[in-house]
Amino acid sequence: MRLLLVDLDNTLGDRTGAFAQWATEFVQTYGFDGEALRVVHEADRDGLAPRSAFFAEVCDRLGLSIDVETLVARYATEYTRHYRAFPGVPDALGGLRGEGWRIAVVTNGSWWQRDKIRIAGLTGVIDACCISGEVGVRKPDPKILEVAAEMCGLPLEGAWMVGDSLVDIQAAHAAGIRSAWIDHGRRWPEAAFAPTRIVESFVDATAAIGGLNITTPNPARADGALGPGH
Repeated sequence: MRLLLVDLDNTLGDRTGAFAQWATEFVQTYGFDGEALRVVHEADRDGLAPRSAFFAEVCDRLGLSIDVETLVARYATEYTRHYRAFPGVPDALGGLRGEGWRIAVVTNGSWWQRDKIRIAGLTGVIDACCISGEVGVRKPDPKILEVAAEMCGLPLEGAWMVGDSLVDIQAAHAAGIRSAWIDHGRRWPEAAFAPTRIVESFVDATAAIGGLNITTPNPARADGALGPGH
């Protein structure tokens, strides 16, 4: 058995698209305009802001007098219903499992990450879900990768980590395992460490780790050089 640890948001599922749909509905519900939509996206900080802090900032900047925790509870259902897997992801996960891989989603966040996995149709093609809010440790702390490996009943040594965020690769580097970074058109930003592979999508990552050159970084892209189409 081989072990794959994989991020959720903007790796397996389209977090950016789901949030954009929710944000548009949110500002329309309260009768705001396009400027309010900009405020909501700024406060989100690409999903890095804790939801309580996010809604506190949104309420303050937009003058909303609504209990923050009420908004967080609504968000847990209203946002997640928009969540979708990227094209090809379920088949790619299923293919890896068919080749003998065990797969654990490793994600920072709260319990509703599990709902997003279900809504995206990924529950049946993963073996475990390790959520920071449930296990008490967050990426980039490599301990969360150890917990995920234990959930799969496998050692962390020899595993791969796939993600689109710096913290995904930082955690893998600290744990001494290989990694693939989904660039989404960006250059690799860190000089102190680098992913084993730089790819354009999770489907590309599965080809890289399940096929040829499994231990060799891609020299054309490992330095952050732009790939085809950029």
